Amino acid sequence: MERLDTPVNLEAEGAHPKQLHGTALSTPVHFAGLTGLRALAAMGVMVTHLELYRRRGARPSLYDLAFLSEAIGALGKHCVHFFFVLSGFLITYLLLFEKQSKGKIAIWQFYCRRMLRIWPVYYLILAAGFFLFPFLVQHVDILNNGSYYSTLFRNFTASGDYTATVLFFFMLPNIALLVRPPVAIASQSWSVGVEEQFYLLWPHLISRVKTSWLPWTMIAIVAVMNLLSSTARQLLAPPSKVFIVRFLEGFRVDLMAVGGFFAVLYFHQNVSLLRTIRWRAAPAVAAVSCFLVLAFSFDSKSRNLISSLAFSLVILLAAERKLGKAGVLLENTPLSYLGKLSYGIYMYHPMVMFLSYSTLDACGALELGWPFYIAASYAATFSGTILISHLSYQYFERKFLLFKNRISPAPSCS
Repeated sequence: MERLDTPVNLEAEGAHPKQLHGTALSTPVHFAGLTGLRALAAMGVMVTHLELYRRRGARPSLYDLAFLSEAIGALGKHCVHFFFVLSGFLITYLLLFEKQSKGKIAIWQFYCRRMLRIWPVYYLILAAGFFLFPFLVQHVDILNNGSYYSTLFRNFTASGDYTATVLFFFMLPNIALLVRPPVAIASQSWSVGVEEQFYLLWPHLISRVKTSWLPWTMIAIVAVMNLLSSTARQLLAPPSKVFIVRFLEGFRVDLMAVGGFFAVLYFHQNVSLLRTIRWRAAPAVAAVSCFLVLAFSFDSKSRNLISSLAFSLVILLAAERKLGKAGVLLENTPLSYLGKLSYGIYMYHPMVMFLSYSTLDACGALELGWPFYIAASYAATFSGTILISHLSYQYFERKFLLFKNRISPAPSCS
């Protein structure tokens, strides 16, 4: 691989990462534009879920418009895929920096940092989804309204089957959703489970594989995952085929490996990569690629490959501050703060959405017309989710983040 002599380092005090070669490990690694991208991705997932909720309730939805149906469905899926690519990029970059700065990766400290960032909100949502809301639906009339979520809660209580509860508890929500029905207000955590499973492997890989072999290792991971998916589709028979294919479709380690591949090249300042992201037309290429992925339907494998490459280019352009006015917008204070809340936004919004729609239905908002109802549902869900995410971050999550920084002051982009 082509390299410059000086590896890219971290950003601190507003400086670009490349300007700080040799900075101490205790200084946080931070790419300002990526925080804003996280906010946009989280809100994209919210839009898809809001439209899907209305569709499931036989209410008018953007899914009903032929020219938007494909894009609305793809929006949420690809925003989650963007999170996977971004996680692969950031975690790989952080591990490479730690390995270079300290000569090794403190793997147990890495696990502690991830647990303190992810687990508090994750298990809070599990408590709400498996215990609090099933109780509330039984005892609060406006929540026991026959909606899709309400029905899921009632069915869960009536079934007495706690297999999903156990699998969610052990960070296997993606497996739980393959063998049991969806869990209202907690099903979105399947992607969190996939990332936690990814974290089990990744620090060992970065620590033990020679740097020169890392890009090829990540290419191999992408190839193997796609080969496994193709083989399962062609050779297996139901029901094992359905289970394995669906598992592989959700276990997107290949997307995280794509992000990791570009993190390795960017960390070592690969000349060809730098020329690409400093090319004047690169932002336009990234924008057109993202539009094509969202707007047009084509082979899913090709689509996932194109989307992961497009997202990687956007991430690199944001890290390199080559997005022009869009980059300035991504780094502004409101959007940057929403990026800090993005994990909470992603995890809390189904709960707020259920409460918002239930309240609007109980108040007779439908009688005021569909435009008002749709606008009110968006306003209530977005404002309520941001408020709860803010309160959670300030008064719940930050306690764990401060503790994380005390026990393991390594760089973090979370």
